[in-house]
Amino acid sequence: ISEGWALGLGVLKEEALQYGITVDMIVEFLADTSDFRPIVTKALQKNPEYVILNTWGNDTATVIRRMREQRPEQKFTGYF
Repeated sequence: ISEGWALGLGVLKEEALQYGITVDMIVEFLADTSDFRPIVTKALQKNPEYVILNTWGNDTATVIRRMREQRPEQKFTGYF
């Protein structure tokens, strides 16, 4: 889930493959997004082992809250 750091996401996807990590989906959103429920729903559709958050500040906290509402046990990591 990303605020649009497209270059970094491309590098992440390429580098992940070198370590046997599959990036199934990249979900981007606009900086002025306030409702993260549809974004989180989309990100969780493929039942990921981990969700990598490429978000900042309040957006990160909101995305985590929305993830916990939908799937409390979901593992995640990112740049916090």
